[in-house]
This record gives sequence, structure tokens and C-alpha cells, in this order.
Amino acid sequence: MVRWVRATAALVGMSGALAADGPREGRLAIVLWLPRLYAQAWSPVVAAAGAVLGCVALGFGRRTLGLLGLGGAGLAARHIAVALGGSPAPRLPQASGRRLADVRVGCLEDGEVVLGDLWCPDPDQPRSGIGIVYLHGGLWKALDKGFCIAPLMRILTARGHDVLDTAYPLAPGARLEAMDEAVGLAVQWLSVHGAAEGVRADRVVLVGHAGGGHLALVHAFRRSLAPADGAGEPPIRGVVGASRL
Repeated sequence: MVRWVRATAALVGMSGALAADGPREGRLAIVLWLPRLYAQAWSPVVAAAGAVLGCVALGFGRRTLGLLGLGGAGLAARHIAVALGGSPAPRLPQASGRRLADVRVGCLEDGEVVLGDLWCPDPDQPRSGIGIVYLHGGLWKALDKGFCIAPLMRILTARGHDVLDTAYPLAPGARLEAMDEAVGLAVQWLSVHGAAEGVRADRVVLVGHAGGGHLALVHAFRRSLAPADGAGEPPIRGVVGASRL
């Protein structure tokens, strides 16, 4: 039991240190990039576990373990505070937005169907003409469209934008090429079918979070290398890769 508590305290301390103060330059930063990403993603759990573990350990007279647990909790909480910091969110017009679930976006070469949720402004909401293809996070192998995303979708529709929240295929079952193909299908679908909602074909933007942000950047970069006349692919007006939402 004591050995398990020691191991947990060490894990909490290292996770908190990685989340708050992990190296950002050099080879060590490259080696620790993925552990640091996991530590940041799980920082709320680390903070809670460290606080409980620290208090229990101190209660049983294990001062070193207690301080280690509380220290890891504090560092994880520091990362959360930094992530949530910044300027207040702008005041937005009240708009609920409309969600059309499980729209058939297209089929991959292997026959797998790509689905998406189309979020549209309310009928009386002024339109921007911008269509957004949104790609969720999850380290390319987890989560799905619609995961904890409704508040962001309503912010975007309140701005008059239409958003296609896309469910791309996940690793390890799918390779990067299949994910990129799904992104292309989403761009094509929104450019054509979004016109019914006021989306302009020349104002399609890619937005992705974490792994989805990587896919957005990869797809936009690949498209930038294609010949100007391309293969009939619609243009991409902009791309946004977000590490935190």
C-alpha cells in the first residue's frame, strides 16, 4: 500500500511539473512533448488527485509524500489557471443556432461514410457567408464530433457563421491519408451544399482543436502545394489550429 502511494505521489508530482513547467526547447522538449500533452489534458484530474493524496498522506504523518502530492496539485492548478486566463469573452448576441445531425458528407475510397453535424445560425440571424469545417481533438484516435462542443458552435453561429463539425476516421484503424481525405470531403460538401444556408464557396475556413488542428494545418498545407488549377477542389480561405479551447 505504501509503495502504491509513493508511486502515485511521484506520478502526480511529475505530471504537475510537466503540465506547468515542461521544457519548451531542445531535444528534451521533443522527447517529452507527448507526455506533456497528456499531463496538460489531464491536469484537472492531477490537481484533484494530488490534493486528496496530499491531505491523506499528511494526515498519516507522511510529510514528504504529502508535500509531493500537494505540490503536483498546485502545479497542475497553475496550468489550469494559465489556460483559463486571458481577456474576458466578448459579449455576443443571443442565438441558439440550429443543428442538423449526422449529415452524410461523403465516402472515403475504402467505402467508409463520413458524417458531420451542420450548425447554422437562426433564420433571423445576419449571415457572414463564412463556412467553417471543424475538426475535433483527441490525439487523432479518440473522441468524436459533438463532444463538449455545443457552446463553441453557438458562439460561431451567433457570429453568423455556418459550421460543419466533422467526424473523421480515427487511428489506429485509419492512416493520416484517410483523415486528410475526410477533411477534403468536408470542405467539398460545405462549399457546395452550404450555399443553401448562405455560405460562400470562397469563404470556407478550416478550424481544428489539438489533433484536429494538426489535420487542418496538414490539409491546408497540402492544398497550398497543389497546382493553381488543382483537381476541382474548392479554395480554403483560412486555417486555425487551436491547442486549447
